[in-house]
Amino acid sequence: MSPRRPGADTWQAYAQRWLDGYAGSNGTRVYIQRVINAMAPYIGAVPLVEIRATDLAAAYRDLENGTRQAPSTKRAGTGLATSTVVR
Repeated sequence: MSPRRPGADTWQAYAQRWLDGYAGSNGTRVYIQRVINAMAPYIGAVPLVEIRATDLAAAYRDLENGTRQAPSTKRAGTGLATSTVVR
């Protein structure tokens, strides 16, 4: 396999490849996959070298507001709880 150019991967491709090589417990793998799935609509297609702190902050606020995702089943009409986004 040829080496990858640093930062050429999108966030989602890198995250999925990282998870594929993760040797932790199945429960942790499921949790990490949920994080990848939640962040994919926001930064999934962005190359790693182009992600900025402001992109992450906007994604976190959108997760809290329910933008670009299905509403929370626990908090009807809203996004995720701030504590969930922080984790």
